[in-house]
Amino acid sequence: MLKIKQEITDKLEIIKWLKKNSIIISTINPQEDISDLLPLKEIIGSAKLVGLGEATHGNKEFAQIKDRILRFLVEEMGFDGIVVEVSEEPAKNIDKYIKTGKGNPKKFLSELGYWITRTQEVLDMIEWMRSYNAKPYNKKLSFYGCDISIDDSRRKTDVSATERDKAMADNCIRFLKSKKDSSLVFWAHNTHIANLDIPNFKTTGAFLEDILGEQYINFGILIGEGSFNARRADFKKQQTGEIEVFTFGKLKDDSYASFFEQTGQSLSITDLRLIRSNPIFKSWQDYMYIVREVGSSFDPLEEDNFSQKIDLVNKYDGIIWIEKVNPSTILNIT
Repeated sequence: MLKIKQEITDKLEIIKWLKKNSIIISTINPQEDISDLLPLKEIIGSAKLVGLGEATHGNKEFAQIKDRILRFLVEEMGFDGIVVEVSEEPAKNIDKYIKTGKGNPKKFLSELGYWITRTQEVLDMIEWMRSYNAKPYNKKLSFYGCDISIDDSRRKTDVSATERDKAMADNCIRFLKSKKDSSLVFWAHNTHIANLDIPNFKTTGAFLEDILGEQYINFGILIGEGSFNARRADFKKQQTGEIEVFTFGKLKDDSYASFFEQTGQSLSITDLRLIRSNPIFKSWQDYMYIVREVGSSFDPLEEDNFSQKIDLVNKYDGIIWIEKVNPSTILNIT
């Protein structure tokens, strides 16, 4: 009984801290005023590469908030481009488009070969980058693809997960060094931007941390409720099918998201580095709660496999909390 009471007290203290110290975000809309993001200047500091994750590959809000943060970093902190979890060669057409206006950006998105970026939300970001570059006195933005060349199923490859993530890290560093005083956004799934080094798997974020130290900072995304796009999967048969809309089940009490949900804040950013030495969060370090994350495919019969215990505080430098999410708007391109 005493243990249960202590757990309740600890949780209330954590929720109180999050309410007081998280940055409240007023909107996800990239076109709105960005003054509410000004506290990010202090959090990001002198970092040259900012990793922005996503808990699934199929939510419109993730693309929109990352687009909005990109615009803030460009306009307020002098960032000059973005590196995306897509293959390098076809991404060059998008880079050419945002610099010259030549070509069809919808077609170029389709040629990336991966449905997760073939969305209206990503197209909106690319069109903004083009309009920004079209202004003669602006520092020209670049668009890079850091991934290896594999097909849309993300399965037909002999490259291991660690080899793939190392290749993406190497490409991020190469792009960062390709221009003097460059600062870039790294757009990928939570798993890739995270700092995780375990037996048989090391993430892109962990490789970047080794090379850049404090010059790399990452932000994972936590979600509450809603729906998302993914390919229907049958893990037992090792098959993936068409893209469908799926809905998350009820949020579990032993999840990190449950803490953020009870703050009453629908959108926020929290600097997790402030938590690492804070005794209030000892239960987060000792127990490790769960997160819900989905890649490009989802098996609704195996939903529990998409919830896992993680060391949130040391895996990410910051967390973007989004209470409600909706499926991304996939473009029909013929």
